[in-house]
Amino acid sequence: MRHKVYTKEQILKAARKLVAESGFEHFTARNIAKKMGGSTQPIYMHFKSMNELKRTLIEQLLDEIGIDVPPTNKDEKATLAEWTRYIDFAQTNPQIFKALFFENSGSGTELYQQSMAYFLKNHEILVPEHGDLSEEAIGHLHDRMWIASTGMALLKKSGIIHPSLEQEKKLLEQFVALLGVPKK
Repeated sequence: MRHKVYTKEQILKAARKLVAESGFEHFTARNIAKKMGGSTQPIYMHFKSMNELKRTLIEQLLDEIGIDVPPTNKDEKATLAEWTRYIDFAQTNPQIFKALFFENSGSGTELYQQSMAYFLKNHEILVPEHGDLSEEAIGHLHDRMWIASTGMALLKKSGIIHPSLEQEKKLLEQFVALLGVPKK
């Protein structure tokens, strides 16, 4: 009897499906294998541990959200493009967004830290008008954008607001302007 061979991509696809349906609470090799219609053996052939599989999936999701993707359109305010991708991801992947950022078993803290590190490293590109801020001030600016975009994502998903992409950008700009840019 010949066994079906599963690729790393197929395993990640099944893991993503599982997270989309039930969050990270049921993120086990057995449940992922069930999604694939096979055994747990292929999972451990491609990944050293479930933690490695989870980290790999989260990295894939980060790429999709755009946290580590540099802006492509130099005419557009890069920082707003970053946050509108985050809002869009919440709209198109609500269960995964919830699992990542709101469940205790998710990785919201890790994602936040990665987003902050990226923002600190690339702040001169992301917010050129505020390139000379201190690290602490850049962190405060990041947090304001994180709060505003998360709130907007939740309000959009619940059907309370329906802004266009341009309106989202304007709302984010207004939010930061209202709170002011942190001092150097």
